[in-house]
This record gives sequence, C-alpha cells and structure tokens, in this order.
Amino acid sequence: MLKTAAFAISVTAILSGCATTSIPTTRKLSPDMAAQIGKTDVVIAENGAGVRAGWTSAGAAPTYNNYYYVPPGTSPLAAGVGAGIGQAIAIAILDAAPSARARKTANAVNANLDDERLDMQLKDKIAAELGGETVSFGNVDFQAFDRKSPELLDALKIVTSYTLAEDASAVMVQADVSYSSSNLTYKTPYDFGGKIPKNELKGPLYRNTFTYHSNILETPPMSDAVREDLVIAIKAQYDDEMQDLEAQGLKESKFAKKSAKAAKNRDDALNRTKDDKMSKTERAILLVDNWRGNDSPALMQAVSDGQDFIAKMLVQDLNNSAIPQFDRAEPKDKKRPIFGPIGKEDFTEIETDDSGRTVYRVDSGFYAGAYHSVPAAGFAPYGNTFKVAEKNR
Repeated sequence: MLKTAAFAISVTAILSGCATTSIPTTRKLSPDMAAQIGKTDVVIAENGAGVRAGWTSAGAAPTYNNYYYVPPGTSPLAAGVGAGIGQAIAIAILDAAPSARARKTANAVNANLDDERLDMQLKDKIAAELGGETVSFGNVDFQAFDRKSPELLDALKIVTSYTLAEDASAVMVQADVSYSSSNLTYKTPYDFGGKIPKNELKGPLYRNTFTYHSNILETPPMSDAVREDLVIAIKAQYDDEMQDLEAQGLKESKFAKKSAKAAKNRDDALNRTKDDKMSKTERAILLVDNWRGNDSPALMQAVSDGQDFIAKMLVQDLNNSAIPQFDRAEPKDKKRPIFGPIGKEDFTEIETDDSGRTVYRVDSGFYAGAYHSVPAAGFAPYGNTFKVAEKNR
C-alpha cells in the first residue's frame, strides 16, 4: 500500500518591519463556511503502515511526540526532559536501544495484524457517529495517497497513525484531519496588520489533530523470575539477528564486524539485567507480546477506544468555530512540570470519566485547538521517530 503524506505546515508568518506573528496550525470552520459545506463525505487514507514502533534518535530533529510523563512535583531536569544536559542525557540513554530494536518490535507486532481491519473499524465508527447541527457526514470511503497525489477536495480527509511506545507500555492512536474545497477559499481569522502572508491565503478550510493515548501497561518489578525471562528474550533476539546476518550473504570481513557488534550488544544487555533497575528497553522486551496483532486484546481495545474518541471529538470540533489562539491567556507557570505533548501550554479539561481518563484541548502554542485523550497514569514515551514493519514498506 502507498504511504500517506504528512502535512507540511508553516506556522510563522513573516510581516513587514521584520516582525513575526505566530499562529496555530489548527484551522476551524467559520459558521459561514460550515453552512456552505453542509454535509460532507469522508475519505480515510489507507493506513498501510499498521502499528509503528516509536524510538528516540539523537540525530533526528525533535518533534512534539518526543515526550514523557512527568509526575506532579517533579522538575523537568530530574525527569530527564527539558533543555540542556537533562535532555542530552535522556537521549543518550535511550539511544542505547538501536533503531534495529524498533524495527524488530514493529515486525513482531504486525506479524498477524490485518491493516485493513484498522481502516474498516474507523469507517464504521465515523459512519455511526451522528453529525452536528451544521456539519454532518455523508459517504465514508477509503483512498490511497502518496506525496505526489493531488490535494483531496470537497471531502474530509483523515490520515491515521498507530504508534507503539518506546517501552511498549502503551499505544498512541492519532488522526490528522483536513478539509479543502474546490470553490471556497480559506479566509484567515487572524489580524496581520493589513499584510496577510501567502500561506494564509490558501490551503484547507479546516485542519486539526486528535490523539488518543492508551492505558499504560504495568511492568512487573525486577525479580529472579523476571530476570530469567529477560535473559531468554535477549539471547533469542541475538540468535534472530545472527540468522538475519547469515542470510544476507555478507563478505567475511563485514559479517565478522556486524556479528561482533551484535555479540557486544547482547553481552551489554545481559549485564544490564544484573541490576534491579528496569530500563525502557527491558520493559519493551517484557511488554511487547501484549500488542501482537489481531489476537491482542490490549491492542484491539486501544485502537477501538482511540477511534471512538476521534469520531466523537471530530464531529464536535467541526461544529465549533472558536478560533485557536497562539498566545497564552495566563502567564506561564515555571513551577508546573512538563505535561506530555502539551508541554506548559494552556489547556482545558473537556471531560473526565470514572477511570480518571481526561480529554484535554490545547489552548495556546502551535498546537492550540488539538485534542488529547489521556489516562490517569499520564503519557508514555514515544520518541522522535518511528519504524514500520518490513511487510508494509
């Protein structure tokens, strides 16, 4: 299947006099635009990538998905996030788990996963969700997109992603949604002092992101039995890696170099099991089996709940014309810990259920207007890049 293209968005407008005005990436439908659109069809971009595996690369540019749950009262530096040496140390530690581990994780999770089932399930949930007073849904269908595909017009476009956390403790379900029109032109709601930048004279009429963070799986404390399981898993992974190298038919010198590196990684991992601390890599080894394909109750529940959240909040948001604001309404609280992808931006608690799961709307910054559904336990680490299963490439 073809991979969907990511939205490239310019969020800073350059004005006269070298001044700058920052605006959110989110675009909301004005009442007039919503009335003219009325009923709209929905096109879900074929996923094709299944469940991706998140990991952190020191060489990759940071993204807002590079976040960690910080318990109340914990300083960002102590939690290994934030600026300066704290972030550098966190990345160095996480990079001890190479991208190859993320690739193997993705392959394992997707081995018996039906990619189309993810799309079909979302289609059913979108189709079942009632439309609002102004904007409602018509037909729901699928379409393959790649980077050369022309922009979809006159239909709501939904691009989904499903990502396993670095430590395999949770899954993130995300939808980037946009609507572009063949006969309606976007009219910016922001004041640019009479000089509107080019990127605010065109593009989609609507654009927003909806992110569901699944419940976090508990990790068993380190014990002799857990240590034994880790040792078995590490040795099995090394054996798999050696089989891969032998199957590649490498030159003797290159094979020797790669196998020596694999053996060193194995020995380092085995040595780390001797302490009583549980690293992200070790947690992932213990937890990844919980997410294996269609037979995984944890994965199917997370996907279903995430898609329910997307369908529900999307309908509400299409009928909410409140204009997102980049500037904060309240002064930044330097004592407040970093709150996952929301950082230290303003946010509103939309609703909280009996389990403590809360829906948040970001109210300032580049992602003002975006929605997150977060469990009481907080956010899992997803890193700043990802790997997809080889069968889906």
